[in-house]
Amino acid sequence: MHAKYEVVQLALGENPFHTKYFCWLDIGLFKRLASPKTVRNKRNLPKAASRFRLELPFNFSADSVAYTEVFRRKPNITLKTIVFRNEAWIGGGYFVGERSVLYRWTEEYENAIGRMLACDLMSSDQQVVYYIFNELNPKTKVQTYSGTDGRYNEWYHLGYISRRRS
Repeated sequence: MHAKYEVVQLALGENPFHTKYFCWLDIGLFKRLASPKTVRNKRNLPKAASRFRLELPFNFSADSVAYTEVFRRKPNITLKTIVFRNEAWIGGGYFVGERSVLYRWTEEYENAIGRMLACDLMSSDQQVVYYIFNELNPKTKVQTYSGTDGRYNEWYHLGYISRRRS
């Protein structure tokens, strides 16, 4: 879970496609676009699973990292509560940001990991982000997107609203 931030940081440093924006996308994010039958027979691939590209979400703020908000943030809960109750605020399967903002964010994330380990606590990336915003006063802003219309699974909302058919 935490290696994704290291991989993102490496990609930011190398910038192999000379791009301004980067994202992390969990491999299974769009798994509902193809059934096992369509995976075996590519000729039956549904139109919904055809080629697509990812674009910045609407009203994206370039000074922030965008995430899907899964549950409302409880600003007063502690690190121990976040970890032991497995509290979630954002989904970590897809996030996007401008290169320099995302680089700073990965450094803040890495610092938070060290602080959590010093407290003999660790959990998923989602809990690390929760902890950062509840207790560490980060420099990086997070912009959240949530879907309440039922079109997409609440954990994958940002990825799906960023998806455009090619």
